[in-house]
Amino acid sequence: MNMNTSLIQMAIGDCCRPSCKYRDQAMHAQTNGKPMPTVPNAFVKIQHVKQGGLCTSSQMHLACYEKIEKALLRDISRKVSTMSESELIKAMWDRTRSGKFDMIRRSTFCECKCGGSFYVCTGDNRQPLTHGTDTCSPCTPYTEKKKKTKVHPTPVKAVSYQIYDEGADEEEIDDDLRQYIWTPGVECVHDSEEVQTLPPTECPLSFPTLPNNLPLLPSPSRINRKSELKPVVDIKSQAEFVMVTINGLSYEQLKRLRGMLIGRAGKNVKTIEDPHETKISLDLFPKYLRIWIRCSTRDNREICAIIIEHRSLEHVKTFN
Repeated sequence: MNMNTSLIQMAIGDCCRPSCKYRDQAMHAQTNGKPMPTVPNAFVKIQHVKQGGLCTSSQMHLACYEKIEKALLRDISRKVSTMSESELIKAMWDRTRSGKFDMIRRSTFCECKCGGSFYVCTGDNRQPLTHGTDTCSPCTPYTEKKKKTKVHPTPVKAVSYQIYDEGADEEEIDDDLRQYIWTPGVECVHDSEEVQTLPPTECPLSFPTLPNNLPLLPSPSRINRKSELKPVVDIKSQAEFVMVTINGLSYEQLKRLRGMLIGRAGKNVKTIEDPHETKISLDLFPKYLRIWIRCSTRDNREICAIIIEHRSLEHVKTFN
């Protein structure tokens, strides 16, 4: 690293984007002897997928990231039409099987200034990790669980009651307090209180005696209530194919559903393939059934996916 590069990094911070506008402004200012531009102190953490040469970049200006994010969203939205923009942002840097990083990993917007490629680090909410310093620590998503603070009960002091001394002088006792003091052997009944008498417990009604030859009541029958099967059908449209995933059923039910969709000697699936000139393949997994629909026309692929969804729901109704 030469002296000019180190001065620029000290002024604007290190950025992995090849076409960083702040780097160009700083180089222009240094060449013409002008003051360095003011750069917002906000960065996004990155990690290299493929590193080219000796590259120590681990961050990107937040303004640079916002530009490439808009461009990448346009590329993904052309291929995926079933997800909102907020869902695409969360799935864009997800490198798992359910993520969309494979769609952009070869894009020119994901190229580093070293010639390699990078991805943006995300946190638990799958949003890009940002920081406000020029240095970036190793990207390790925060997964520590929050500790719950235990609330300890406040100890309650025992209430001390003043005991009446039998040997105390009666003249010291207030007349209003005397009525509340219990004296052994003396029953205190106020004049205003009326003695309540309980009603008689004898019942004047009489019930007839039932004959012994009455028929027995039928035994209660058990009601078997089976929950209705509701499979989950997920349709994802890609550039060259449509993928239909069916889950929410057991392995035996998925196996039975696949046989009903194919039909004897492929008769049922041919009624979908032939009119729309598509090629359909069904893969059975332990927890889901995946159906691939390939065709050169996107409309035909989506129509076949809707037909398969409708037939699957109708077939599952017969399982109940």
